[in-house]
Amino acid sequence: MTDHGWTLTGDGGAFADAALAFLSRDPVGNTSTLAITAGLRTSPREPMEQDCYGWWRDEDGRIRAAFTAQYPYALTLGAELPEQAAAELPAAWQASGRARPLSVSGGVKAAEGIASHWSRLLGCDYRIRAHHEMRLFTFAEPTAPEPAPVGHARLATLADVALLTAWELEFLRECGLNGPRDPEPYVSSRVRDGRQLLWISGEEPVGCANFTGVAGGSSRITGVYTPPEHRRHGYAAGITWAASHEALERGAAHVLLYTDLSNPTSNAVYQRLGYRPVRDVTEYEFVDE
Repeated sequence: MTDHGWTLTGDGGAFADAALAFLSRDPVGNTSTLAITAGLRTSPREPMEQDCYGWWRDEDGRIRAAFTAQYPYALTLGAELPEQAAAELPAAWQASGRARPLSVSGGVKAAEGIASHWSRLLGCDYRIRAHHEMRLFTFAEPTAPEPAPVGHARLATLADVALLTAWELEFLRECGLNGPRDPEPYVSSRVRDGRQLLWISGEEPVGCANFTGVAGGSSRITGVYTPPEHRRHGYAAGITWAASHEALERGAAHVLLYTDLSNPTSNAVYQRLGYRPVRDVTEYEFVDE
């Protein structure tokens, strides 16, 4: 008889060995879990005791579902999640002796179903986390920004790291996102890897964006930020356009990004550039009653 059900581990390398090929079969739907998994051996992030990774095999021994849960971030589901896998996950997690995750993120129906089941199991409540009702877009119909913003994009250098680190902290604060207390190692890593861009107007940096490393043929635009004093000049469109093409040049067949559904401005900007919706993703956080 073939082993089936959930396997949970804190060993990121073992998870990557088991699940990377499965996640790569749907590089669009699995963009979040795939990017985390592909970067497990190269990320500057230090593993934490609370980290957990999991994959689920059906009765034929085939991997049919996977998740990543890097503390203190959400348990992030892949796109494929059979009903049996979803039903078994909370009990499998509890049986492993781990404390409950802080939140669950994934396709709206699947993530809410798991959050609901977990809340009943533990006698706690759950709710949508503020600013985490997201829509995934793909760069399907590239359309250059019109009018073109003043300035140009360039790859960041190590001399830009201090400025970009300060901007990243502001970006996380404004968006209500979790992030490292000190993002400098992550910024430096992106700069060294050629994945961090700046928009320059005159000689002054006025905005930034970066993209994830290409994994399974996909890359995702992240960290699009314009300081308040430089907004309303089209710089976000310019830097997003530039970062999208840089990702394509790095070999991405699919360039993706998430938007906060509560922010109509950013949603409109990305759609004018030719980004088209793929699916909605929501994060549900657990709260004690």
